[in-house]
Amino acid sequence: MIYCIADNIISPLGLTTEENLEAVCQGRTALALQQLWDMPEPFMGAVFSDGLFGCKSFETIALVSIRTAIAKVPTLDISSPRVGLVLSSTKGDTTGKEGRTFGESAARIAESLGLTTRPIVMSNACISGATAQIQASRLIESGRFDCVIVCGCDVLTKFIVAGFQSFKSLSLSECRPFDEDRNGLNLGEAAATMVFCNKEGLSRFGVHTGLKDLWVLKKGAIRNDAFHISGPSRTAEGSYRALRDVIEDENIENIACVNAHGTATLYNDDMESVALGRAGLLSTPTGSLKSYFGHTLGAAGILETILTMHSIDAGWLIGSRGFAAGGTYYDLNISAEHRPTDKKSFIKLISGFGGCNAAMLYEAREMKDDATLRTAETGIKSLVSVRISSDEGGADLLTRIYKERIGNYPKFYKMDTLARLGFVATELLLEKEQTLSDVLPRFIDREDRAIVLINRSASKAADVKFESTISSENFFPSPADFVYTLPNIVAGEIALRNNYHGETNFIVVQSEISEQIEEIIALSFEDPKVKSVIGGWLECSASDKYEANLAIYIKK
Repeated sequence: MIYCIADNIISPLGLTTEENLEAVCQGRTALALQQLWDMPEPFMGAVFSDGLFGCKSFETIALVSIRTAIAKVPTLDISSPRVGLVLSSTKGDTTGKEGRTFGESAARIAESLGLTTRPIVMSNACISGATAQIQASRLIESGRFDCVIVCGCDVLTKFIVAGFQSFKSLSLSECRPFDEDRNGLNLGEAAATMVFCNKEGLSRFGVHTGLKDLWVLKKGAIRNDAFHISGPSRTAEGSYRALRDVIEDENIENIACVNAHGTATLYNDDMESVALGRAGLLSTPTGSLKSYFGHTLGAAGILETILTMHSIDAGWLIGSRGFAAGGTYYDLNISAEHRPTDKKSFIKLISGFGGCNAAMLYEAREMKDDATLRTAETGIKSLVSVRISSDEGGADLLTRIYKERIGNYPKFYKMDTLARLGFVATELLLEKEQTLSDVLPRFIDREDRAIVLINRSASKAADVKFESTISSENFFPSPADFVYTLPNIVAGEIALRNNYHGETNFIVVQSEISEQIEEIIALSFEDPKVKSVIGGWLECSASDKYEANLAIYIKK
C-alpha cells in the first residue's frame, strides 16, 4: 500500500493544486483558440502564457511542479538512495532538432533535484500518467524505494498539434466529453506531480505527523485491446479488463465516481461507455476534466487523479463542463454541475494509442499499522532470447529476416523501424518458444503475458521522419507517420499480432544497464495476472541504427 503525501498541478488555470481546484470549482476553462508556430490552421487548446517560466520547456515546467510538491515535505531527503523518480510523458521535449531524448531530460531533471537514483520515463501515449503511478506503487511495494516522486508533463509544440490535426481529431470549439454534440478533443499543456511513500518511508522521512485520511493507490491495472494501434476496441476489451481487475472484490456502491478519459472524440467516449456498462458501473457518477484543461497527454492521468482526490476531500464531485445530453452507446451518470458526495474512493480510467488502457482504484483512509514494508519476490529468468543488430546485417536486415522467416503479415511494411525491430525480434522469440515443451499455442487470447520494452531514444527515428512532413515549405502532416512517433506503438503492434490482452509498457532510461532493465521487467510480475514477460532492450536511434536484445521471462 502506498500513500500520496504531497502533490502539485501547474496548468494555464493556476500554478498550484489549490488554484487549479478553485478554477474548476468556479467552472472556468483554460481553453482558447490558438494560432501559433505559423501553422495554417488554428486550434483550441490550453496554453501557458509566454514568459511565465522564463523558458517554457518540458524540463523547466516539470522541475517547477516537482519542487513545489516536494516543498510540502520539508524533511524529505531527496538525495537518499531510497527515493526514486518516475516521469510520464507522451512526447517529452519536441522542440525540433535541439530536442533532448526522454532519457536525457529525465537525467537533467534528476540532477537538478539532487536525486542520486536513476530515473525512468513511462511513455505509453495518453495513459503514461497512470502507468507512472502504477510503476511507483510497484517500486515501493517491492521494497526498492520508500518514496517515489511521480511527475507527468507535456508541452504543446507544432509537432504535437500537427500530429493530432492529421488525425482530424481536434475540435475548433470547446470540447464536450460524452455529449451528443461532441466533435473532437482539445489539447492542453500542464505538469502534475505526486509524492508517494509507504509507511516505512513516512516514518523514515518524518512526514507522518498529523496526517490522516491519506489517499492510497489500492489497485491498478494496465490492459491492451489487441484491436488497433490508433482506434479503440468496439467491445472495450482493454478498458473493461482493467476496470474488472480493479473493482474485483470491491463494493462498487462505495465508489464516489469514475474520472474517465473523456476526450470528446466519438469513438473514445463510446468505448468508455461500453467498458463501464460491461463492468456494471453505469449508475456510478462519471465525468471528464478535458473541458477545463484540454487533453494534457502525459500529465492527464496525474492531474486528473489529483483534482479528483481534492474535490472528494472537499465533499464534491467535479461536473463535466459543457455536457448537455448524453450521446454515447450506453447512457452514463454524467452531470455538468458539481455534485456532493460523502464517499471516499474513486476510479481513474484512461486509454490511448497502441491499444493501451489503464484503471486505478484510489481510496482515502487513515494510516494503519497494517501498511508494512514487504520485499517482493522479483527473481526472474529467461526462457529464450534473441539479439538483432544493424551492425551485423545492415539497414535492410529486418526486411530480409521478415521475408525469410515470417512473410505472412503484410502490415510489416507499414511499420516504422522501431516497430519492425520489435515485431521481428518477437517473432523469432516466439518461434524459439514453440520448440519448448508445455507452451501454449500462438495466437490465442492471452492476458497472462506482459510486454515491457525499454530504450534510450524512444521514437527518435520516427520523430525525424514526421518532422519532414510538417516543415514550413511542405506542411502536410501524415497520420501514419505521427502514430509511430509514440514509442509504445511497437508494444501495441506485438499485442495485436499475438492477441495479447495483458499489460504493455514502454519505458525510457538514460542508458542500457542490465541491472536496471531486469529490475523493471521483474516489476511487471507484481501484476497478479502476469505469468511471463516479453521484454528487454529495443533501441532505434535511426532507420539504419538499431539493436534488439529481448527475452521471454518467467519467475524463478
